[in-house]
Amino acid sequence: MIDHFIPSQGREEEIPLERYLDPMPRNVVSRYIEAYSHPGDMILDPFCQTAVVIEEAVRKGRSALAAHFSPLNVLIARGTLRLPPPEEIDAATTRLGDAPKLGASLREHITQLYATSCQRCRNPVVADHFVWDRERGLPTEKGYRCPHCEAQGDFPVEESDLEALAKIEERGVHYWYLLDRLASPSEEGRELAQSLLELYTPRNLYALVNLSMKVEALFSGSPILETLQLILLICLDTCRKLEGEGRARLRPPRSFRERNVWHAFEEAYIQLRSLSSKSRLSGKVPPPTEAIVKRSIRGLARALERECLELIITAPPPLDRPFWALSYLWTGWLLGKEETTVFRPLLRPRSLDWSWYQRATAAAMRALTRLLRPEGRIVFILERGELRQAERLVLAGAEVDLQLEGLFLQPCEPSMKERANRYRLSLVKNRPPKKPPSAPRLASQMRKSAFEACRKLLRERGDPLLFEWLHAAILKRWSEEDLLRQAVLLEGVSLAQFAAEQMEETLQESLDTGNFILLDETGEIREDAEADWNSSLWWLKEAPPPSPLGDQVEKVTSQLLQEAKGFQQVREEVYSLFPGLLTPDPGLVEEALHSYGQGSPEAWRLRPSEEVREEMIALLLRLGERLGFQAWAGARLPRYADVAWRQGETSCLFLIRQKVALGDLCQWVEEEPKARHLILIPDERASLLRLRLEGSPLIRKRLTESDWDFVKFGHLRSVAAQEEVEPHDLKKVVGLLPPIESAEAQLPLFP
Repeated sequence: MIDHFIPSQGREEEIPLERYLDPMPRNVVSRYIEAYSHPGDMILDPFCQTAVVIEEAVRKGRSALAAHFSPLNVLIARGTLRLPPPEEIDAATTRLGDAPKLGASLREHITQLYATSCQRCRNPVVADHFVWDRERGLPTEKGYRCPHCEAQGDFPVEESDLEALAKIEERGVHYWYLLDRLASPSEEGRELAQSLLELYTPRNLYALVNLSMKVEALFSGSPILETLQLILLICLDTCRKLEGEGRARLRPPRSFRERNVWHAFEEAYIQLRSLSSKSRLSGKVPPPTEAIVKRSIRGLARALERECLELIITAPPPLDRPFWALSYLWTGWLLGKEETTVFRPLLRPRSLDWSWYQRATAAAMRALTRLLRPEGRIVFILERGELRQAERLVLAGAEVDLQLEGLFLQPCEPSMKERANRYRLSLVKNRPPKKPPSAPRLASQMRKSAFEACRKLLRERGDPLLFEWLHAAILKRWSEEDLLRQAVLLEGVSLAQFAAEQMEETLQESLDTGNFILLDETGEIREDAEADWNSSLWWLKEAPPPSPLGDQVEKVTSQLLQEAKGFQQVREEVYSLFPGLLTPDPGLVEEALHSYGQGSPEAWRLRPSEEVREEMIALLLRLGERLGFQAWAGARLPRYADVAWRQGETSCLFLIRQKVALGDLCQWVEEEPKARHLILIPDERASLLRLRLEGSPLIRKRLTESDWDFVKFGHLRSVAAQEEVEPHDLKKVVGLLPPIESAEAQLPLFP
C-alpha cells in the first residue's frame, strides 16, 4: 500500500494545450499501477489527458484502456501516442506549405498577410506579431527583426499597416464557413459561436481557416491528418487574442499580441516533431487495439464487464467553463459540428458550480464502481488541483460507497501564478457503512474528530499551516472513522452542506476559545475577526516549542546520503519516511539533497564535512581583536556558543554549525537575553536555510527580533584575509544573501 506522497520526477515534454490540462506525472502513475494491480490486469483511465497510463501499463505488463468524452482530449492523447516519424511530419508540412493559394504557395500567402516595412531602413520585412489595443480595436505596435539592418523589437504601426489590415474581410466566406461548423442559424449555440470567433483578429481568423481547410482538402483519410490537426490545435490556442495568459479566459486583455500564424504553425510543427523523436512505445500498443477511445463513462460501463478492474487511475476534469467553451470552438473547427454535441450541457447559461461538479462526479463514480472488483480502487492524481475540487471528489466517493483510503497533499511552489495543490487521492470499494447515529450526535462526533485531526497535524508538522492542510486533515480523519459515508445515510441532509457546517463550526469555535490562532505571513497574530482563513496561517495558541518538520527532513537526508545512491532514489526514500500528511514542503527535499550531497545523478552521496571548527574559532578571535573587541572562546560562554566579542555595551556571540536545526535555534533565542548572534555555516547550506525560513514565519520572526543572523564560512575567510579591516566589512557579509553578493539587498527578514 502507498502511504506517502509520491512527488513527480522532472517535467514531461510539453504537449498541446498543456497549460489547460493537468497531466499525470509518469513516475507517479507507474508507482500506483505497480502497487495496486497485477501483471495481466487492465488499467482504465476514464478522463485521459495524455497517453501516460497506456505507456506505463505496457511497461508493467498490463493492458490499458483510456477514454474521454471530449474529442479534443482524445485527439491530444491518441495523437501524441501515435505520432509518425519526424521525416513523415516534415514531408506533410512541406506539402501543406507548398500548396497553391491565389497564385502563390499557402506559406507565402499567409506570410504576406503580416508584411510591413522596417522603420529604420524602409526595406520590406515580415512581422512576427502585432500588439493590439482592445479598446481602439487596432494594432498600435509591430514586432519584427529586420534581416537588412538587424533592427529588432516593437515599433509603432504605420498607416500602410492599417491599410493592409482593412483589406481583409471581417465577415468573408471563411467566417461563415467556420460559423456553420459550430452551429447552424437556427441553433441556440449560434450566438455563443459568434462570440467565440471574436477571440481572433480578422487577419488571424482568415489565416487559420485557410490553413485548416487546406489540411482537410489535402490529407482527408490520411494517417498524418491527426498530427496536422494537433499542430493546428496549438496554433488555435497561441494565435487567439488571449495568447500569453495562463488558464483559459474568454475576455481578451486590454493589450494583446496578434501572432503571425505561419510562424506559430512552424513553432507548433517543431514541438510535435520533437515529441515524435522521443516516442516511447515504438508503435507497440497493447490490446484492445483502439487503446484510446472517445466514450462517456456510461459508455465505458456498458462496454466493459462488471467487476473487471482492480485499478482506475485518472486526473479528473476541471470545473472550467472557459476551457470547455474553447474546446467546443476548437472541436467544431477541426472535427466538425457533430463532434461538439458533448459540450452543450457544459455551455448552458446556468453557471457550473461545485454542487454540480459533485453530482456529476458522483454519477461518474457510480458507473465506474460497477467495474471495480471488491477492494478495487479509483486513484485521482492532481498536479494543479483546487481545494474544493479535492473535497468534492472525496464527498462524491462517499456518496457511492467509496471510502477514502489515502489523501496526500503538497501545496505547489509559491512562485506559481495560480494557487494550486498537488493531491493524491485513492478511494477503495468497500463494504457499506454502518447505520449512522442521529444527525446531532454525528455532527458532534465530526466536530470532535475535526479538532483532534487539526491539533495533531499542527503539533506533528511543528509550523503554522495554510488552511489546505487543516482541510485535508479533517477529510482524512472523517474518512478513516467512516463518518462521511455515515453522513450520506442521513435523511434529508446534503452531505456537502453538513460536512461544511461541521468543519466551519469546529474551526470557528477553536478560534473563539483560543485553541487556534491565525497568523499573517510575517508571523504576527491577526486580531481581525474577519481575517481570511484561506490566506492566513493556522497555529496553536498554547504551542510547544517549534520543532519544524524540516529539521527531520534535513536529518534523514544526510543519513541516507551516507552511501552513494541515485538522486531520485534518495529523494523517494526521504518522502517515504514522511507518511500521511507529513509531506515535506515543495522543493525542501531537493534543496536538502543539493545542500548535503554531491556527485552524479546516478551516484549521489554525502559531501565531505569541512573540519573547520578550530579554524573558524581562530579566525574569529584574531578578527575580533583586529576590530578592537575583547574576544574569547571556551569558558563563560552560553552552552551553544563558540566565540564571544565584547566592546563596552556591544557584544556578539558566534555559533559554528555544519547543520542548523531551526527548532534548537528557537530554544536558544528564548533562553538568552537579546544580543547580536551570528551563526557560521557552510556556503552550500545558505540556499536550504533561505527556503526553510521562508516557510517558517514564527522562527523567522523570533530570529529577526532577537538579532540572530548567518555568515558563510567563505565570506568570513575573505574578510579575515583583508590587510585592513573595519566593522563595516563584517556587515557586508552578514546574511544568507549578504550585500557582498547582491548590490540590491540582503534577505529583508534579517536587517
